[in-house]
Amino acid sequence: MVLLPFFLCEYAGGGQLDAYLRDHPDELWEKLHETALGLRYLHMKRVIHSDLKCNNILISSDGRAKLTDLDKHV
Repeated sequence: MVLLPFFLCEYAGGGQLDAYLRDHPDELWEKLHETALGLRYLHMKRVIHSDLKCNNILISSDGRAKLTDLDKHV
């Protein structure tokens, strides 16, 4: 039997940020704040995202903004 590493992440049922905000424009500042908190955490850990865009901010099933696509981080 071969054991292979894998990465498991939370399902983001809310989709990408830009699509979510089209349906929920009143939540713009809340989602930007959540994104900023995520970036702050990464920076405290000395990680730079380096590819931040709406496609890389997903909304979880419970409506929280989540940063994704950290494969290009510095």
